[in-house]
Amino acid sequence: MMWIRCLCAWLGMIGVGSILFHMTMRRASQFLDEGPMIFFMATSIMGKVHKHPFTQRYANVYRLLVAIGSLVLLWIYAVLEAYEIFVHGFTGLIAFEVVGGVYFYSRGEGYHAIAALVSIIIARMFWETEQRLCEKYPNIWPLHVVFHLVACRSSYHWLQFNRSLVVAEKKKV
Repeated sequence: MMWIRCLCAWLGMIGVGSILFHMTMRRASQFLDEGPMIFFMATSIMGKVHKHPFTQRYANVYRLLVAIGSLVLLWIYAVLEAYEIFVHGFTGLIAFEVVGGVYFYSRGEGYHAIAALVSIIIARMFWETEQRLCEKYPNIWPLHVVFHLVACRSSYHWLQFNRSLVVAEKKKV
């Protein structure tokens, strides 16, 4: 349950960081929004490595690599101040999590993971549309609100997916 508590803490930090960023539109508060997003996904990945048959033997090594990779991603983003690095890095973490999760989906524990994935793809479509068109059509700003709502739905399902894995593991014991 420690991993689930950590995910909940990261999610709370994302919420606070997002509020601060949208209130101030400052670079420092943007990192308080996006840093926890990276660590949310990294924590989700690290919470599963000991359960996956390909990573069980070297679970701590995988965890260390994911932690270092996440810190390096955030550091490069901070130094270069290139938002695209965050977007593509975060998307890469999601892709890594999805590919690694295929084992769990095949065991019937994937409903929430698929719902989370579909939700984040839909959220990203709203976000991309708003980002690309907001300058020309400023009245489409509500799409950003829809992005946040659908991304929140994705986070909920991701938490439930991780919780279902913990519950399944406890049933085995």
